Amino acid sequence: MNKPVRVGMVGAGQLARMTHQAAVDLGIELSVLAKSPSDPAVLAGAKAVFGDYQDVNLLLEFAKNCDVVTFDHELVPYKAIHFLEENSIKVRPGSAAFMYSQDKLYARVKLQEAGFPVPAFTCMGEDDINAINSFADKFSWPVVAKSRSGGYDGRGVWVITNREVATEFFDNMKVRHGQSDEGHLDRNDQDQKVMPEETENFLTANSKNRFIIEEHVDIAKEIAILGVRRQNGQFLTYTPIETIQQNGICNELFMPADISETLAADAKSLAAEIARHVRVIGLIAIEMFITTEGKLIINELALRPHNSGHATIEASYTSQFQNHLRAVLDWPLGSVEMKVPSAAMVNILGSKSLADPMARIALLSDFPAISVHMYAKEPVFGRKLGHVTAVGTDTKALLGAARQCAKQLVGE
Repeated sequence: MNKPVRVGMVGAGQLARMTHQAAVDLGIELSVLAKSPSDPAVLAGAKAVFGDYQDVNLLLEFAKNCDVVTFDHELVPYKAIHFLEENSIKVRPGSAAFMYSQDKLYARVKLQEAGFPVPAFTCMGEDDINAINSFADKFSWPVVAKSRSGGYDGRGVWVITNREVATEFFDNMKVRHGQSDEGHLDRNDQDQKVMPEETENFLTANSKNRFIIEEHVDIAKEIAILGVRRQNGQFLTYTPIETIQQNGICNELFMPADISETLAADAKSLAAEIARHVRVIGLIAIEMFITTEGKLIINELALRPHNSGHATIEASYTSQFQNHLRAVLDWPLGSVEMKVPSAAMVNILGSKSLADPMARIALLSDFPAISVHMYAKEPVFGRKLGHVTAVGTDTKALLGAARQCAKQLVGE
């Protein structure tokens, strides 16, 4: 029997857990670089190496035992990814592409330079409150401040409504001065000998800029376009997904998005152009705003499986997790077409009561048509503990049923 293909995934959270489950079906061995034996992917049975992903020597030893290396989060430092490439490790996506999801300022600048629609923005260090006020004088209050790196699920995002709030934000950032966010791309932490010149120049020029300041976009809807791209350039896009944000978290979604065929085609075309520009290999999730004027604006990119794509497990012929694995191995991609008319997904979030959904699993008998995915996490308020998906024909009814199931499981 031939030795199984081994994909290494840095990180062992719920995305790695679901990728492992997809890998089993494809006959692929998934090996994860995990923090602890209690990580979700480890508990699901993925082979694991334990340690710190910022330890480049450990990272290299882990990668040497894999046919290709990929990620379930964006926090691996750029220099570490490029270090692997310098040591002939096949990394998918590569360091140049991954910068677009690691560094929001880099993504904003490079996408704008390429002519893609992004919000108006500027950048700011911890000692430059004038950047906020000057920007607001031009674009009006409120403005949005975002941490340049490390933020997710609403973390690292602040809506600043006036000068007083801007001063409060500025004072809070001064208290944090010198405390690096995990995964922050600090210029002083880069190895110049292994950095491409273009990236080194960008990081040098922006070494003090920890935040980006953006205009507050008038949003009618938020959608996500998931695409998947192989080394040979084959690229497919899933049906547009409409996301419902709560406290900065993509907590609910349904597909197909409730948008016109023309707008859906435009969004998919824009996603294809961005994927080619970034030269991603693997999954790319592109969060987009649809403005009240009907325009598409790029919000953020993720170059990995994404919360917005979880419904593809039940709703599409090939899930985002299977296609990510196929793409990073340069295998033929599976169909991204929907096999059901509609699907809705709701995250199971930890409640204030800290009720354990696993202790309430018998309640699933009230929801026989709903698929449940638990992540083997301890209940913490606001933490993603799992998700539920309903498929059928009536989107509104599916979303209502999924919401009710998720609430029952956490005792709400």
